[in-house]
Amino acid sequence: MGDGPRAQRENQTMRFVFKLASTASFILIVATGCSSSDAGSLDPSKSLNGLSTTQVQQLCDWAAKLQGGYGIDIPCDAAPTSLETPANQAACVAESAPHFSQASCSTTVGEWMMCVEWRLSNWCSASLPPLPANCAQAQAACYGSESPLDAGTD
Repeated sequence: MGDGPRAQRENQTMRFVFKLASTASFILIVATGCSSSDAGSLDPSKSLNGLSTTQVQQLCDWAAKLQGGYGIDIPCDAAPTSLETPANQAACVAESAPHFSQASCSTTVGEWMMCVEWRLSNWCSASLPPLPANCAQAQAACYGSESPLDAGTD
């Protein structure tokens, strides 16, 4: 797609959602759902900033499973970058925990999972739909950005 402003904005939006758990398709998500085997015994109403390390590990595993596992690189012709998963659970936790632990990160587990599902279902969209409001709020709360296009650099 190139290095133009639109491609850069789309890339930043995509990096945001995957930084949440460094989280493949919508059909796979619907088929697997969010059963206790997928996300452990996590309460979907629990805030991300109240999760233990073990619970963050469960979310990382859930997101990695949706994408086919850890260390996966899935190219998509319509997206400006490929879908990359963290190398392993430890890498995912290392990326996610600092954001999830912020006092402002009151996004719930259920909201976060919906945002991951939304991004995965839209990954190969030629024209990226607008980020849902609750996902933009999650970015602002957990990453300190009000713009859904500002993903940060880590």
